[in-house]
Amino acid sequence: MASFHLRAGTALHGVARALAGRTIVVVCHGGVVDVALRSFLRLAIVGGFELETRNTSLTELVHLESGRWRLVRYNDAAHLAGLPVDSRVGDR
Repeated sequence: MASFHLRAGTALHGVARALAGRTIVVVCHGGVVDVALRSFLRLAIVGGFELETRNTSLTELVHLESGRWRLVRYNDAAHLAGLPVDSRVGDR
């Protein structure tokens, strides 16, 4: 777990630094979203709470002038409303 968090967190922070001040879209698996939240929001890599990131959901973080990050939305799946759920992909 620690190795995954290190790899994903290093990559995400590198992209954020390289493209500072710009809008960045990262398309990834839910585990990377979880790492982004815990890393950018300076939370422990385990414990405290559990995340269940839904497939194709949207998560948005904003970098503030103070240098801190704000979570704007997490697990937003409103764009899926009314679509049939395919049980073969394990969507909740």
